[in-house]
Amino acid sequence: MGRVPHTALLACLLAAAATGCNYGFGMYSQALKSQFNMSQGQLDNINTIPYAFGVTSPLWGLLSRKLGTRITLVAGGLAVGTAQLSIYLVATKRVTVPSPPNTLVAIAILQYFAMAMITAPAFSVPVLHFPEQRADAIALVKSFVGLSAAVVSQTYVLFFGAATDDPKSLNCILIWMALSYLFTLTAAALIPSQPEPEAMEPRKVLRVLFWVLVVGGISTMIVSLLPYGTVHNALVPFVLLLAVLPIPTMLCYPLDPPVTPDELLAKKSEISKKTFESPNNVTILQMLQRPDAWLLWWVGSMVIGGGNMLVTHMAQIIKSAGAPDSMTATVVTVFSCCNMLGRLTCMVPSNMVVMKGHARGWFAGGLCVAMAVGHAGFLLAATMTGSSRYLMLVTSDVIAGLSFGAIWPHLVILASELYGSKNLSANYMFYDGGCGAFGTMVLANAIPDLFYKTPPGSNTCTGPHCYSTTHLCIIGLNLTGCVAAAAISLRSTQLYRDIRDSHMCTPRAEGLKHDLLLAPEEDLFFSPESQDCASINRASGEDSVPPRPLRDINKHESSQSCEGYGEVPSRLS
Repeated sequence: MGRVPHTALLACLLAAAATGCNYGFGMYSQALKSQFNMSQGQLDNINTIPYAFGVTSPLWGLLSRKLGTRITLVAGGLAVGTAQLSIYLVATKRVTVPSPPNTLVAIAILQYFAMAMITAPAFSVPVLHFPEQRADAIALVKSFVGLSAAVVSQTYVLFFGAATDDPKSLNCILIWMALSYLFTLTAAALIPSQPEPEAMEPRKVLRVLFWVLVVGGISTMIVSLLPYGTVHNALVPFVLLLAVLPIPTMLCYPLDPPVTPDELLAKKSEISKKTFESPNNVTILQMLQRPDAWLLWWVGSMVIGGGNMLVTHMAQIIKSAGAPDSMTATVVTVFSCCNMLGRLTCMVPSNMVVMKGHARGWFAGGLCVAMAVGHAGFLLAATMTGSSRYLMLVTSDVIAGLSFGAIWPHLVILASELYGSKNLSANYMFYDGGCGAFGTMVLANAIPDLFYKTPPGSNTCTGPHCYSTTHLCIIGLNLTGCVAAAAISLRSTQLYRDIRDSHMCTPRAEGLKHDLLLAPEEDLFFSPESQDCASINRASGEDSVPPRPLRDINKHESSQSCEGYGEVPSRLS
């Protein structure tokens, strides 16, 4: 009783970790290529063709609602782990198949379906338990996807050394298998069947968990940049400890101070989900009839496609730039850490944009620009040598990883804010799968394969020309994504002003005065007849301010404003 939101969030964190296995593909891609003498196109297909089936993702969201979160997680976790074991057996030639490249693609597709089953509850359940703090909760869950890839990469380095084209690199798949089985089944055991109506959203533990993950992500990135050796290996266990620290944090951190039934009633009256999103909850079919839905799809596709191109081709990009193979594990880990940090921290500046009265889409447009800048850096790095090449590769890796990570929680939050959270499990899965399908197949598969040319008798391309045209195409496409984000922002300006005003008028649980909490229910609603900001300030003991117009959130009509209400928090937490 009272800890249901904690266990729900912990379960989603664990489940999310199992969905990051595709981001570790660069650790063993060279070994796969060497094992079966694959062409670059055959190798790309293993990590990109499954995304083409992302168009089926909304169906997995609907299935999750039908089966329930617990059964969905059990089925998805068992399927993901079994698929990874199958990939390992085929890749190591323990199981002989007629066409290994095609068989690996088929297994990867089944693995993708299983991950979609996990994704549906893992990224929609937090919104139900944290309606007001949805941005922070989703960012925390999404960050675990990137963190898991970074931790698995460094765990592999600790036990097996640098990733090369040696078959031992395939052991990385076994680490993913163990993580998938353990985390998803544990999540299924922990996750509540439904939100607890009497539970208040915990706030302090979210801040603690935020900083735990920030320290963990930065520490992992620093360790990955150290030269392999005694110091590096000694610090990896410390990184692993930080990675599991969120588990006891969520299970043991003290609950927020309890509230009385009257206080709970007042708080529930004060905070309504409709205050923080569009009042219209639309189905996926209704959503797809709106231009904004397709504009957001284009934005997500460009950033996700640009990121997945790097995830899939990272080892080959390093080799074509003339950098040593030992750098592959470094850039994969750095990208994964920045992927994690981008997911975790992006809502801080994004919420600041909203608190200024601007649409969140402007920040999404900035992510398109950042992805374009990252690919421009990789383009330049291929023409450099020595330490300048190393610095440019790492810098570009950081920029691209941050933007790639940040787009994922934004797709969840934008889908819930623009279209409501009632049908979020299906609506979001359209973006999770649809953006991944189009972006990955075009930007990470078709375009690179079109321009990646190998000399006769070889399956490897070396030199700046290998990926230069691909980088230029992705830069241009991401700039069009920026234009699409601007269009979304202009069309949703009024909605986000209303969201801003509602946050400014919502006193935070910490610091709420007792007399305000116990105020009659009807006094907690803002209307032209009953309330203004001055009266709210007087009730909470703040200095009064002249009343200003506040917007009626549900009707989207201008009535009164809440500017001047106390101190406006910098984060929507």
